[in-house]
Amino acid sequence: MRWGVRLGDPALPPNTSRNPGAQSLKLVDWGDYLKQVSKILDGINRAGIILVGIILVFIMLMVNTDIFMRYFFNRPIIWSVEISENALLFATFLGAAWVLAKGKHVRIDTLTSRLSRRGLALFNIATYVLCALVTLAFVWYGSLVTLDHYRRGLFVPTFLNIPNAYILFIIPLGSLLLFLQFLREINKSWQIWRGHILEEVPPPQQPEKPEYIETT
Repeated sequence: MRWGVRLGDPALPPNTSRNPGAQSLKLVDWGDYLKQVSKILDGINRAGIILVGIILVFIMLMVNTDIFMRYFFNRPIIWSVEISENALLFATFLGAAWVLAKGKHVRIDTLTSRLSRRGLALFNIATYVLCALVTLAFVWYGSLVTLDHYRRGLFVPTFLNIPNAYILFIIPLGSLLLFLQFLREINKSWQIWRGHILEEVPPPQQPEKPEYIETT
């Protein structure tokens, strides 16, 4: 467990000498702060994936309604394609961090399946660091582009004329959540590599006994 030092509290840790003119010290458990931050991020990720579900249901209903109105009443929903495209962008960036936390991203285990537990943890650290740098670039550049479009009032001339900034902001926001989740995965893999976390190994499956059918 990691401890830090904070000034200004009269309580002193055990076996700590007190100087008459010095400020008092108190131990701070940084592990508790990290746990609280992790709980907050988990809550944000859950809220994001719930919004993704709502968005996908909305897209499904809107597309089916548009098809029905187009073929039976010749009155299509003109803005359905535009809304669907933007909604898919939101769904992608809102759900990316949650998918990473659950380990549901597509993986190719041709190489990783041959690595030991510590070797796989080290490989994951290198991969997560690279991915974190990429998402950090998305955060930085996406924020600059979003602010620039907002200040200039840019928009694509479509039926709804939605300002670009109202759509692009989800890219740096979702990338920031993904970046923070990559940091958590780096820390988890680091703890596994150091041997502080033991991976759960599923019990070996027992072979099924063949069934014999008596025939007469």
